[in-house]
Amino acid sequence: MEKKLKEDNNENKKNGLDDSNNDLEQKSSDAFFWSSIKNTVRLDLSKTYTNLLKLIVEKLRPSKSLYLNFDYETSKMLLQQARENAIFPNENIELVFISKLCDQKTQKKLLLDNGYDKVRKTYKITDPTLYYMVCNALNGELDIIKCREFRKMFIDRFFNSNCIKNGSLESILDTLAFNVRYFYNPNNNFHERTSIEKSRTYCLDLIANYFFDDYYENVLIDINEVLKYVHSTNNKKIKKDHLDFYKEFVVLHNLELDEQIEFFNLHKHLEFVELFYDDIRLLKDESYKSLVDSCTVFDKDSSLYNQELSKKYGCDIYYLDGQEFYAFARVNMKIDKGMKMPSKEEVYRLSHSFCFIGKNAIMVFYNPNCKLTLLYGEINYKNIGHVCHGDSYTSSNSEFYSDRVNGLYTPKTLLGSTRYYDEIYISNFENIKPIALLCYDGITQWDIDFSKTYDLPIVIINTKKYHKEFIDYPSNVSSYIR
Repeated sequence: MEKKLKEDNNENKKNGLDDSNNDLEQKSSDAFFWSSIKNTVRLDLSKTYTNLLKLIVEKLRPSKSLYLNFDYETSKMLLQQARENAIFPNENIELVFISKLCDQKTQKKLLLDNGYDKVRKTYKITDPTLYYMVCNALNGELDIIKCREFRKMFIDRFFNSNCIKNGSLESILDTLAFNVRYFYNPNNNFHERTSIEKSRTYCLDLIANYFFDDYYENVLIDINEVLKYVHSTNNKKIKKDHLDFYKEFVVLHNLELDEQIEFFNLHKHLEFVELFYDDIRLLKDESYKSLVDSCTVFDKDSSLYNQELSKKYGCDIYYLDGQEFYAFARVNMKIDKGMKMPSKEEVYRLSHSFCFIGKNAIMVFYNPNCKLTLLYGEINYKNIGHVCHGDSYTSSNSEFYSDRVNGLYTPKTLLGSTRYYDEIYISNFENIKPIALLCYDGITQWDIDFSKTYDLPIVIINTKKYHKEFIDYPSNVSSYIR
């Protein structure tokens, strides 16, 4: 073991990665830097990594994409060494350091070791980013309800302190410790005064933290979705005083600090975490139900039924030749057209992601002429969890995660906002069954054989008769801050 450690240390020195070599600081690529850290640190608990720890702290970013993946013992050892050598300028930097060291499971152990399950230690974390990190990591260990009560008092005191009320926006900097998301300086100077714009962002996030327990930017996105949907549908279900509050909230970033504080004090008695959740849940249910209810019914009485083609090929065929329609579709990535006829288990195998298609957006994920593409029915709108007018980059397993905006749409506005294909995440798909085989512009013998084997009709889309008309299309798919 001792020989192996010496060999590792010699190799690190040869590559310029030993702890005493400051050349690592000059590496231009952050990705290379972090991978080098992983290669340098070994489970040699007796070694001191002081210089390396200083480099890590200087390179800290408020980015979730760059992090180390050390186990508990290594993380604990590095944290202890950093403390002993007074490397952290303040508690916030220490928390960012913890967030970069390891995964959330290990973070939880380190936070418990350091007493963050105690409400009185957690509620006054000045940086909302780190406050949310601690709350998420300690889910189940921290009394969130009690912590939120103290957190609101902390924010109230902040906005009504004399230095804030009687001073200027610049005075905020004199009352706070370093906050990574707001006061990070690209030149790695932790003590340099930040811009007024970053200070304004901090105040907005504290207000959003108080009323909605989230970032201002995230709340802004969701409220705008609510207001847009209410306007487009002429919805009357949301109370007027709620809408008035939302309309004021979404323009807070245009106000001066004293006006923001005035808004805060005027409304601070309100509990909008629960109210907003109820409002947006109401609209989501209405939106999702409208998608499901709009789906076209394919039966022989429909004008879409093509008797001539059905008779010719011996299976039921529906031909979409420019008519309006709506349907849930999904490409089965496991089945190539042209292969031997798949088994029933393969055909009925599903994951959580579907596309919603119609006259104004007929495309699905991947090439439907190469893969098996089916239309689906028996969808319960209550099982829809996320709707995105583009790819939401979800995984195929049940652990849903997407930072893409969960939009509120009617069938028409969803398809009008979709450039290529949309994605709808459905949490429970046990009762969802295929209702038709989807083909574009024509069919093959394989399609006919599949239709007959599984007693499913064929729906053919004549793509030449469908032209895209964008309805208020956003330039890209927006994402939440996580």
